[in-house]
Amino acid sequence: MPKLNAKISIITVCYNAYDDLKFTIDNIRTLKTADVEYIIVDGNSSDQSVELIKENEDIIDHWISEPDTGIYNAMNKGIALATGKWLNFMNAGDGFYRDDVLNKIPFNQFADQAIIYGSTYRREHDRITKALPIENIKLGSVIACHQSMFFNKDILGNDLIYSEHLELAGDSELLIKLYAKRYSFKSLDLCMADYKGDGLSARKIPFKILMKNRWYKYKRIVQHFGIWTAINSLLGLKPKH
Repeated sequence: MPKLNAKISIITVCYNAYDDLKFTIDNIRTLKTADVEYIIVDGNSSDQSVELIKENEDIIDHWISEPDTGIYNAMNKGIALATGKWLNFMNAGDGFYRDDVLNKIPFNQFADQAIIYGSTYRREHDRITKALPIENIKLGSVIACHQSMFFNKDILGNDLIYSEHLELAGDSELLIKLYAKRYSFKSLDLCMADYKGDGLSARKIPFKILMKNRWYKYKRIVQHFGIWTAINSLLGLKPKH
């Protein structure tokens, strides 16, 4: 089995998602590499998720099942457990696009990069979505599916943490923060993840929560990039290079 010479921590967070969790565990089991640490953070599920985790402990390095305060609290727990150089958040229902995709990513070549990201296969639409140029982060755009990103824990250190008071959009909030701090991003022309497409952001979210998270996003854009960038974002204008 090929080795990557760079340990990858794959983190799956889940709650009462037995079927989706099984899909992701089965996907991780097929990976053709030996340098993977697999972590599952379960939110104290009442279905058969814990039994499923126990049945697959041969490929799971660390797991916990306990109440959390939300998805970003669970993801932060995963970060605390991870010992790899590179972290990937592969949530229940999602997986890697090919079983050898990790071997196609030159982790050692880009060891000085803070984030590596690529394209995503969106299962619900049966198409590949290309990653956007990094400058789109300034407008609060999602440059790539979070499952198609790898975070360099050695470089990011304590800056790799999600805002737990957000119900959604914590992914983009983190990227805005990291981009503003001038961390380096590397985009690869490679499809990395198989994304189911019905995650938290796709569900019907109460208007009050949507407005709260949107307000927070634009507050961060103004804070880091100025009022005119926020206005451009609201108007849907492209960033200047």
